Amino acid sequence: MEALKSRDPAACIRALHHYFDSAGGGAAAGGAAGVPPGAAAAAAAAAAGEASKGRCQSALLTLSAAHAELGHTAESLRALHEALRLAQQQGDTWALAHSLAALCRVVMMSEGVSEVPAAAADGDAGGEDSSGGGAGPPAGGLDLAAVQEQLQALELLRRCLKIACQQQCPHIAAFARLAIARFDLQHASAPPQPRAPAPQAAPGGADPGGGPEAAPACAGALRAQAALRDACVLQHAAALAAAAPPAAPAAAAAAAAPQLPGAPQRGRVGELYNPSSVFGSDARGSLRASARACAQAAGAAHLLQAAAWRQYGAPGLAVAHALAHLTCCGAGGGGDGSGGGDAATAWAQLVTLALEQQGPTAADAVLSEAAEQYALQLPKQLAAVNAGMMQARAVEEGDAAAAELWLSELASTAEPGPGLDREIKLDAALARAAALAAGGALAAAHDAAAGAFRDAARAGMQAAATSALLQLGELHLAAGDPSGALPFALSASLHCQRLCLARPAPRAALLVARLWHALAPPPGGARQALMLLRGALLPALAGRDREAVGQLQVAMAEVALSDRMDVGVAAGGSESEQRRGAKGAAAARERAAREAAARLEAGARALEVAGAWRGAQAAWSLLAVLRHAREEGGLRDAAAARALTCQRGPLSCAAG
Repeated sequence: MEALKSRDPAACIRALHHYFDSAGGGAAAGGAAGVPPGAAAAAAAAAAGEASKGRCQSALLTLSAAHAELGHTAESLRALHEALRLAQQQGDTWALAHSLAALCRVVMMSEGVSEVPAAAADGDAGGEDSSGGGAGPPAGGLDLAAVQEQLQALELLRRCLKIACQQQCPHIAAFARLAIARFDLQHASAPPQPRAPAPQAAPGGADPGGGPEAAPACAGALRAQAALRDACVLQHAAALAAAAPPAAPAAAAAAAAPQLPGAPQRGRVGELYNPSSVFGSDARGSLRASARACAQAAGAAHLLQAAAWRQYGAPGLAVAHALAHLTCCGAGGGGDGSGGGDAATAWAQLVTLALEQQGPTAADAVLSEAAEQYALQLPKQLAAVNAGMMQARAVEEGDAAAAELWLSELASTAEPGPGLDREIKLDAALARAAALAAGGALAAAHDAAAGAFRDAARAGMQAAATSALLQLGELHLAAGDPSGALPFALSASLHCQRLCLARPAPRAALLVARLWHALAPPPGGARQALMLLRGALLPALAGRDREAVGQLQVAMAEVALSDRMDVGVAAGGSESEQRRGAKGAAAARERAAREAAARLEAGARALEVAGAWRGAQAAWSLLAVLRHAREEGGLRDAAAARALTCQRGPLSCAAG
C-alpha cells in the first residue's frame, strides 16, 4: 500500500512477490490422532493443493488490482486473463465471479484508450466472439471502436451482475449494480440492448438490470436511484449475516461434506480478499469483510445519486445525498483507506454545489471545513476542486501567471495513467481553453477545446462533450464568426434537450439566443432571442445556478435595449394617429428601458455573487450608460462606481 501511494511500480510488485511467497505455508503440518499416516499425508497434500490454488488466485487478483491502480491496463488484463483461465479450469465459479468483476473495472477504465485492444476482454470471460474487434479509423464521423468498447463494457457488467446473483455474492452484486448505474449516468443514456431473459434474483431483491430494449433519456437518474435502493438492501442483508452467531460443529461438518452432483453451490463469502489457508472462507471475519464492502458500496451509491441529481438539475437533493454519505457512511479524514476517498468525493461535491449556488465565499467556507478533516494534506478530489476555483478566480482577476500556475496544479492532481481521473483531466483541458480565450488566444483555445471534445466523445462522456461543444461555439462567436458557431450551438442544445442535461442547458440556450439575434433580421430576431432567454431563465432559477441566471438577465437586457430602437411609427394616416403612435412608441421604449435597467442590476448582482467579476463589470458599465441616457445622475454614478469596484477585484467588490 505504501508503494502504491508513492506510485512506485517496482516496489509494489516486489512487495507482492514477497508477501505471497511467505503466505500460506505450513498447511496441515500433522495428522490427527487415530488417522493412518497415508490418509494424513493425502489430506495434507490435498490441503496444500487447495491452499496453493487459492494463493495463486489471490495473487493474480491482487497483481491485477495493483496494475490497474497504477494505470497499467495491459498488464492488469494479462493477470486477469490468467485468473479467469485458472478459475474456468478448476470450475471455481466464486473465483470466476470475482475475476469478472475485476475485469469489468479494468475494461471501464480502459474505455476510449487506444492502446488497449477492443477484444481484450473477449473469450476468457465466457462470452461470444465479437466481429470486427480491430480498432480502426472513424467511419463517417462515428468511432466504431469506441462504440464497441462501450457495448462490451455494459455486457460484461450485466454478466457480472447475473453471476453474482446466482452465486449469492452480495458485494459483487452491489459493485455491478453501481457500475451499471454509473455507466448510464456517464453516457447519459444506455445503448439499445435486446431484451434478455430475467436472471435469478439477487439477495434482497436486487434487480440485475436487464431493462427494456431502449432505456429512456433520463435512465441515468432512475438507475442511480434503483442502485442506491439495492445497495442499501444488500448492505442490510450482509450486515445481518455477519452479525449471526457461528454455526454449531455438527452444522459445520455437514456444510463441509461433499455436495451431491447438481446441487447448488454454497456461497463462500470472503474469498475475494485472500482465498488462502489463512484468509479463506472459513476464517473469522470474512463475512464482516463482505458486509464492510457492501457498506462501502451503499456509501458510493449516495455519491452517485448526488452526481445524478446535480446533472439533472436538482442541486438540493444532490446536497442531501452528499450530506447523507458524510453522516451515515463514514465522515472525516479517511483513516481507513477505503472510505476516505469516498468522503473526499462527498466534500468535493459539496464545495462544487456551494460554488454554483452561493458563490466562491460559501465554497471557501465549505472547503475550509473539509480541510479540517485532513490535517496533513488535502486528498486528490479536494485539491482538484481548490485548484479549479483558484484558477477561475485568477482568470477573472486578469492574472495570467497565477492562472497558469493553478492550471498546472489542477492538471498535476490527476494520475498520469491513460484511463485514470478522466473527469479531472477534462476539467483541466476546458479550464485551459477558457484561460486562453480570456487572454485573447482564440486559436489556441479552440485547439484545446477541440481536444477536450475528442477525449470526452471517445470515452463516451456525454455531459463533458456537450460542455466542450458549447465552448467551441462561444469561441467562434468571440472570434466574430456566428455562422461557424451555429452548428456547435445547435448540436449542444439538441444534446441538452434529448439527454436531459439540465446544467449546461441555460448556457446552450444563451448561446443560441445570441446567435439568433446576430444572424436573424432585426424585427424578428430580437423577439425570438427574448423568447429563448425567458424559457431558459426558469430552469436556471430552479437549478440555483447564480452565474447562469446573471448571464441570462444581462443578455435579456441587451436584447431589449437593441430591440427598443426598432419601435417606429407607421407611415401614412392622419396627424392625430401619427401623434398617438409616437406616444405609444415612446411609452414602449420607456417600459423597455426600465425593464432593461432592472434586469441589468439583477444580473450584475448575481454575477458578483457567482464571482464572475468581468461579467459584473460589463453589466454595471452598461447600466451606467443607460442611466446616463435617461438623465439619472445619482443612479449613474452609483453604477459606475460599482463597475470600478468590480474592476479592482473581488476584495474591493465585497467591501463595497
